[in-house]
Amino acid sequence: MGIVGLTAHTKTSYNVPDVKKNSHFSNFVDKQTGYTTNNLLSAPVMYAKEPIAVIMALNKSGASEFSKTDEEVFKNYLNFVSVILQQHQTNYLYNVESRRSQMLLWSASKVFEELTDIERQFHKALYTVRVYLNCERYSVGLLDMSKGKEFYDEWPLKLGLEEPYKGPKTPDGREVTFYKVIDYLLEAKEEIKVIPNPPVDHWALVSGLPTYVAENGFICNMMNAPADEYFSFQKTAVDESGWMIKNVLSLPIVNKKEEILGIATFFNRTDNKPFDEHDEQITEALTQFLGWSALNCDTYDRLNKMENRKDIAQEMLMYQTSCTTSELHSILNAEEKLGQKPEDCDEKELYKLLRTAIPECKDVELLEFHFSDFPLSEHDLIKCGIRCFFELKVVEKFKVPAETLTRWMYTIRKGYRDITYHNWRHGFNVGQAMFTILMTGTLKKYYTDLEAFAMVAAGFCHDIDHRGTNNLYQTKSANPLAKLHGSSVMERHHLEYSKTLMENEALNIFQNLQKRQFEIVQHLFDVCIISTDLALYFKKRSLFQKIVDNTTQMTDETEITNFVGNNPTRKEIVMAMMMTACDLSAITKPWEVQSKVARMVAAEFWEQGDLEKTVLEQQPIPMMDRNHADQLPKMQCGFIDFVCTFVYKEFARFHKEMVPMLSGLMNNRMHWKALADEHEAKMKVLEEAKKKLEGDVESKRARQPRCPMTCTCTKDNALCENTRLIPRSFPPDVISLSFVKSEFSEIPGRSFIHSPALHLLLFTANSLDFINEDAFLGLPHLEYLFIENNKIKSISPYAFRGLKSLLHLSLANNNLQTLPKDVFKGMEALTKVDLRGNVFNCDCKLKWLVDWMHHTNATVDQMHCNSPPLYQGKKINDLVPQSFDCITTEFASYQSLKFESISVESFSFAGDEYVVFAQPFIGKCSFLEWDHVEMVFRNYDDIDSTSTVMCKPLVIDKQLFVIVAQLFGGSHIYKRDISANKFIKIQDIDILKIRKPNDVETFHIDGEHFFIIADSSKAGSTTVYKWNGNGFYSHQSLHPWYRDTDVEYLEIANKPHLILSSSSQRPVVYQWSKSQKLFDRRTDIPEMEDVYAVKHFRVKAELFLCLTRFIGDSKVMRWDGSMFGELQTMPSRGSMVFQPFAVGDWQYTVLGSDYSFTQVYRWEPKKGQFVHFQELNIQAPRAFSPISIDNRQFLMASSFKGKTQIYEHLIIDLSQ
Repeated sequence: MGIVGLTAHTKTSYNVPDVKKNSHFSNFVDKQTGYTTNNLLSAPVMYAKEPIAVIMALNKSGASEFSKTDEEVFKNYLNFVSVILQQHQTNYLYNVESRRSQMLLWSASKVFEELTDIERQFHKALYTVRVYLNCERYSVGLLDMSKGKEFYDEWPLKLGLEEPYKGPKTPDGREVTFYKVIDYLLEAKEEIKVIPNPPVDHWALVSGLPTYVAENGFICNMMNAPADEYFSFQKTAVDESGWMIKNVLSLPIVNKKEEILGIATFFNRTDNKPFDEHDEQITEALTQFLGWSALNCDTYDRLNKMENRKDIAQEMLMYQTSCTTSELHSILNAEEKLGQKPEDCDEKELYKLLRTAIPECKDVELLEFHFSDFPLSEHDLIKCGIRCFFELKVVEKFKVPAETLTRWMYTIRKGYRDITYHNWRHGFNVGQAMFTILMTGTLKKYYTDLEAFAMVAAGFCHDIDHRGTNNLYQTKSANPLAKLHGSSVMERHHLEYSKTLMENEALNIFQNLQKRQFEIVQHLFDVCIISTDLALYFKKRSLFQKIVDNTTQMTDETEITNFVGNNPTRKEIVMAMMMTACDLSAITKPWEVQSKVARMVAAEFWEQGDLEKTVLEQQPIPMMDRNHADQLPKMQCGFIDFVCTFVYKEFARFHKEMVPMLSGLMNNRMHWKALADEHEAKMKVLEEAKKKLEGDVESKRARQPRCPMTCTCTKDNALCENTRLIPRSFPPDVISLSFVKSEFSEIPGRSFIHSPALHLLLFTANSLDFINEDAFLGLPHLEYLFIENNKIKSISPYAFRGLKSLLHLSLANNNLQTLPKDVFKGMEALTKVDLRGNVFNCDCKLKWLVDWMHHTNATVDQMHCNSPPLYQGKKINDLVPQSFDCITTEFASYQSLKFESISVESFSFAGDEYVVFAQPFIGKCSFLEWDHVEMVFRNYDDIDSTSTVMCKPLVIDKQLFVIVAQLFGGSHIYKRDISANKFIKIQDIDILKIRKPNDVETFHIDGEHFFIIADSSKAGSTTVYKWNGNGFYSHQSLHPWYRDTDVEYLEIANKPHLILSSSSQRPVVYQWSKSQKLFDRRTDIPEMEDVYAVKHFRVKAELFLCLTRFIGDSKVMRWDGSMFGELQTMPSRGSMVFQPFAVGDWQYTVLGSDYSFTQVYRWEPKKGQFVHFQELNIQAPRAFSPISIDNRQFLMASSFKGKTQIYEHLIIDLSQ
């Protein structure tokens, strides 16, 4: 080991008097140098807890050995050496980390530039970081990633014609085959060589070291390569440049799957030293990063493959579903009729030929609402679809090629699947219904030809590629469509399919439109197809109803047409409802047609129900369950009542031409109701027979509750009259219960807990005035609740809790003035609410109801406001939440400070908010800051002074100055010393000019900073001071000898002005002269004597003044563009402050008085003036200042004779 190694190993110093007698001494260096070592001193140099060097002193001069004194001297000097070496080591480690960081940063920037190819990705990164690698050459060998052979490559092996591979393999079992090597030669002129399929004797591979690393995944660092057997081949230079391999560092490039992608080998450090552990760390970080970044390429490659597969699948789909040539000829047979192929024919001839091949509208009743597709074949429907476009006169207008129109129509037909209901026939019927509504229903007048073209085309496409299952099933079954489209799943799929057809020029009937026209068509497809989602129908129908309400009040046809046709949004709402009417149009067809279609719809629903049972293992809802097929008539009646009636009833109101659809609907409902009643009668007979057979068994059962004495009960109904209390139980078969002319005044909680079978509950003409919490708990099946013609004044917020099945609720003709917020919460099944005949007070407490009506799917009958006078007689249904002004404010006492003050100023400095009060009696400027933990204002710092009247902060270039105005001893300027964390006086203010300061105002003009002090003495002068970069100097004297009490800076017509208030004359207005850079006296404010102070504020662009008067009334004045005119008068005896300020969107002014409460006024925009708002109890207020901290707003109020007060500005929502 030698003494050097021993010193490093033991971390101990050694004094060896005679090296020959020390068994650890090695004479290796002596032999190399010819020097003879006799004695020595050695000591380690430590870095943290590890040695980084060993220092030795050899052969003591003038003595045979080193003494103890030598050891001490050596140790002392060693301390200096240790510091130097440690500094060197730290710098070295810093450079290493810097190299690694820079290398990773640069490689990252290049890796993400190239995502398409792993070779280019590696090359860009490795070439960019070459300067940080500190080597003469490096080489990257890329491995073949294929793990298996093709089946035909294995035949020679299986036949014994080839020997199996016996060479090295990677850890995951791949043959070690380098398919490409990239050499980076940096030792002289930079050169990069790319060698595909490199030979085994390539200079970077011939040693076998890269193969060894690929086989084992190790990091190999050979510090003396020529001495290693791997490099025994190197007898001479590796190439003609004369370059030799001295040391080598080889590392695997491993991806996130722990597969070796390649081998990076680095040769010869540039400083001729071997690669050390830091080089290993740097190169390992690089190769690890490159390996992980390969995931980007893999992901990109997978996405490309997915995109290619999608394109192939789409092309296959289009091939299978597109109209073939023979199918085209079945309609447009140009070769037979014209002797030419369609593409060679004149377009007009093709139009003429196509017209003769399709039926006339009157022959198939295409323009009739009662049109039926049953007599026609599916091929005939294609021809009828083409006829629709010719009748709209859009084919020739928009230059739709006849061949393209035919192919598109045929392709649409083939795009529909052969399922029970949502097939081509349904798709055609919706397109035909749209065509009929436009033409026969006369709604075409609202739309352009292009819009009508798009609407009919969208009707034909609206359910293309329907699977026979609804959106909910797609979601439950985790269908890819549900993952692709978050809402309106199937509708968005139909839309995407339709737009895909537009991308094919041979099928794009809109191909000759201009770009803007084509964008309009695509948008209309969005509106029309997405609108067929019935979930959206309930949201949009109230908007449609408002349009209909408006048009019914118009008498002029032109006015109606303009009202709808000239407003794009109204057109889209009507269009959306037209699509709903078209989609449901089968319900309006003649009974013979509709009954057949209804059974087809039911059959498709039952097929989905079967899938839910078998595939999803879930119980379907009754509508989807074929076990409830006997309830089809009842369900059809419900569907007509709650879904269909509204749309056709409103369209009949909108256009009388649409009445046939409503008539057809009501006729069908009559038939379905008759069938439902017939079925119910049969079920009753069966039930009675069943009960008769079970009579003996029933008699043995436990006795059931009897009908209460005050009630009359039939099989399933109970009627109670003149009842004093609500009975607690009824026979279990009662499903309908009524209370009439009863004397109970409230419905207690849990009143019907023992009658869970109830479906209908009625209270009428009772003395009932209150409904308790949980009054109807335990009624899971209740669907109808009528509480009418009673005396109800109030209802508990949770009165209707638990009524999840309730469909119809009536509280009509009671004494309700309001309803508790969210009283209908949890009643999602509601379809009808009747609140008519109540005395509603339409105040903020009712705002929630208005908002609820705008979002509910339930129909709410028209009701009216009884109060306040503003809304009396108005329909509550017509109100909007914005009608209510329910947000108010209040100043609430927050904190009281135990000192008097005469002025207050809030300001921002260094990102924080502060407040400073002037305390005249103790002579102090008190600075407060906000305590974010305790949530109070606390002391920050003080400036001691004498008889202080004003502490005015001013921030210039991130420096805080404070002008301290004093009655005695002169006024001063202080500056905040950040380093000393205190205020330092930097300047005195001329005591001859400022003798009795009363107010200080700061401002800046054209980038220059000023302040002005109003002097109220007989001998002083109000003076403007200017900042010159080093201090504040007198700039201009104003208004001498006038005893000024206040100064206000403001801009009038974008020009700087000052208004000086004085006890001896009217307020004087000064204007800034830009050329002279001085203030010139302009005018005074007329008829305004004895004004103590003037403050300004703005409301939007208008300028106003608040003038404070101690004797007489204070005034609010408005600038009219040429002068200030009086706007408002405030009684103000004893007032010395009339301070306007804004908090958020609210404008206030505070009028303080020494003799009464402080009055707060708030600006009323509608009146254009202040209205009285609130009173505050402050003794002798002198100043107010708002401040905003932590999203909270406060008002600071100084008090000359009492405690200084802090108020918080609260925002209160009266609707809560």
